[in-house]
Amino acid sequence: NKKVATVSKGKIKAKKVGTSKIFVTVKGKKGKAKKTWVKIKVVKKLPKKTGNNGSGTSNPSKNPQQKGDGNDSGGSDNSDDIGDITRQQWISDLMDYAGMDMYNTSNDSSFSDVSSDSRYAWAIEMALQNNVITQNEKDSNKFYPEKYASEIFAVETSVRALGFEYANIDECIKIAQDTGLVDVDDTPGKSLLTNWQSDAILEQVAEIAMPPEIDPNAEQIVETSAVNLDSVDNGGDIISCDINEETMAGTLILKPESTVSVGNCVMIPDEVISNAAFPYGLAQEITEITVQDDKTLLVATILPSLDDLMGEDGEINIQGVSDEKDAIFEVSDTADEELLELMSLSSKAQPKISISKKVDEDGRKCFEVKAQDESKQGFYGTVKIYSPTVDYKADIKWFGPVPTEIKELYLALDGEAKVSGGLQATKESPEEPKSIKLGEVKIPLSVPAVFADIELYLKWSVTGKIELEYSLKHTLGIQYKDGHMRKI
Repeated sequence: NKKVATVSKGKIKAKKVGTSKIFVTVKGKKGKAKKTWVKIKVVKKLPKKTGNNGSGTSNPSKNPQQKGDGNDSGGSDNSDDIGDITRQQWISDLMDYAGMDMYNTSNDSSFSDVSSDSRYAWAIEMALQNNVITQNEKDSNKFYPEKYASEIFAVETSVRALGFEYANIDECIKIAQDTGLVDVDDTPGKSLLTNWQSDAILEQVAEIAMPPEIDPNAEQIVETSAVNLDSVDNGGDIISCDINEETMAGTLILKPESTVSVGNCVMIPDEVISNAAFPYGLAQEITEITVQDDKTLLVATILPSLDDLMGEDGEINIQGVSDEKDAIFEVSDTADEELLELMSLSSKAQPKISISKKVDEDGRKCFEVKAQDESKQGFYGTVKIYSPTVDYKADIKWFGPVPTEIKELYLALDGEAKVSGGLQATKESPEEPKSIKLGEVKIPLSVPAVFADIELYLKWSVTGKIELEYSLKHTLGIQYKDGHMRKI
């Protein structure tokens, strides 16, 4: 992950907090070279210790009076015990090993007992922003930073930091056991966390959080029930083929001797599709066949469901990195009306709205939402959402109508958005955040059958007047790991 650290001419350069694996060549005493993976951890540089009471201490009181344990601040029977690691120390280490980021860099502390001057405040705030810990208003929003961390506190925060979701503590422990955070025979409880337990959990956190190695040159395997229409032996000679980019439906003209039928799934090679939006070809399902006067076949098609495409015995085993130039944008039919309604919340607003697919001056595809309001009493300005690239890896087998064996699934989207303009909201603005679907982006993943289908939303919740201009880069996605799905 070159966003975390890079190696050049024998020197490591840290770029952001996180953990990375880097492939390097090392030489032994006799000059023999060997290539190997090196794990690099980049941590935030901490100021020198300045004293106690949350301002830099690493040696908490031997008899901490604060009670509470668990993810928030529930009661504990071991408040007088002495442990190895405080809650603030654990959260600081966990944020480093999980590679977390802050999206709001305010210096204010959200907890009443965490000083904004504390060297751990940034990590605690980061954990709160990423839902690794939560606030408890019934307990005066206390975190108990100098209380010793328990085993279950470490496990629960680790599971959350990695993006796994669970309904209760038993599910949380099951995820921790299945993913190797703890031994399958261990049931973490309120016992205090030891140094060796901390090291073992953090090492596994870093291992799970590490993106999988992706080889873009690997063999791409997609085995389906679809007929391959570029083969003369199948009688599937294609005279012409046109695909609608937005609906993904097609119209084909086939030679008279073609042997296809309604309900067939077919693979159409890229070289016969008239528009260039499908660089790897496309899978289609035949919905209608009409014999024309010249005996050629006029065939109507739609994009098949993945289950229909895979059939009774299918397989997807692919990996790679998508090219953002291949992205297909589709604007939502209702987005402009919803945005117009939103902008008109101000009685003085005279808005004009447009949502369109654009190619900017750098040749990059994007959604552009442009709002004009001469009175500047409503929403005005421009939002550009660029096509993301997708790192992907999938190994899935079908036995029957549903995928029954998911060995691996990884999708990570690297995207960017630019916003400039302003918003004048009134007391009529909605109390709850409002989400408006702008559209969808379909990104082909190196094979004709599979797309990453991404829905884009504009989420609006603001009071008062805002003037803004910023650029946001983000990474998000999912990974199926050890029988559990996690968010990235």
